[in-house]
Amino acid sequence: MAAPGELPPLKTRCGSAGVRLGRMQGGKIAMPELVRALSMVLCRSVIDKTGFTELFDLQLHFVPDEFTPSIPPPPPDSGISDVSIAQALQQQLGLRLESTKGPVKVIVVDHAEPPSGN
Repeated sequence: MAAPGELPPLKTRCGSAGVRLGRMQGGKIAMPELVRALSMVLCRSVIDKTGFTELFDLQLHFVPDEFTPSIPPPPPDSGISDVSIAQALQQQLGLRLESTKGPVKVIVVDHAEPPSGN
């Protein structure tokens, strides 16, 4: 049960990462699951270059900002101050986000027709 003004606990399935406001958490997740969740939060492709293969528990606290467009930032007068998701990954998990350019898989639809009437 959450105290007044607190968010209720974030419930996730074993092996998956849940994201809400400035929290990401999960139990017994693999690195591809963290990469999937980060890709959703950042609205960008994230590529795993860690080589980490073990399962791990995840608790990440950050303040949504312009780099996390899928999560609204707190109001300016909220008094909430914490670290960005990039800083949180480095400080809390020892991981570093690095922006690079490279090839990305895309699907291109060059023709479409309405369904037939039968």
